[in-house]
Amino acid sequence: MEKISLGSKPLIMPTPLMVVGTYDGKGTPNIATCAWGGVISHVPKAYIGVCFRSETYTHDSILKRGAFTVHFPNHELLAATDYAGIYSGRDENKIKELGLTAVQSDLVDAPIIIEFPLVLECKLFDTIRINRHTQFIGEVQDVKINENCIDEAGKIVISQLNPVVYATNCGAYYGLGDVLGIGYQVGKKK
Repeated sequence: MEKISLGSKPLIMPTPLMVVGTYDGKGTPNIATCAWGGVISHVPKAYIGVCFRSETYTHDSILKRGAFTVHFPNHELLAATDYAGIYSGRDENKIKELGLTAVQSDLVDAPIIIEFPLVLECKLFDTIRINRHTQFIGEVQDVKINENCIDEAGKIVISQLNPVVYATNCGAYYGLGDVLGIGYQVGKKK
């Protein structure tokens, strides 16, 4: 099939939908939705990256605290996740407005929002300034997940996690579908 040009755009489709947790300068927990991020490295340590524009409230909070948490919403938290990306923690306490519960991470200086089924606790490792954005590279200190999202073998059960992804080209949220195959297995068949 013939391809058409869409121009220079960041169309990695879909992207994981993430909610980043920080404390502001007063110690108030805050969350912000982040669609620009992903895995940086996993050996010998796990690193992930999240990006924010310099004018956002979360940007300065990560720099001041040197830490952040990354939460992955399920379908039930979609409206709260969208809200967290629309409004600024500079203007309101989003945790309180959304009726969420923030607890202090025991590993990093950032909050864990207990309603989210999966959270990564990250210590700020490095930053890269790219135009109006800063990529914050976090060294993952621990991953915490709801007990019901893990099977007996310790594997994440995606249908229980029920994650949401974001389609940058149309600005829409999607759920995931059925298992299509097993990694490093499906390609062995000819």
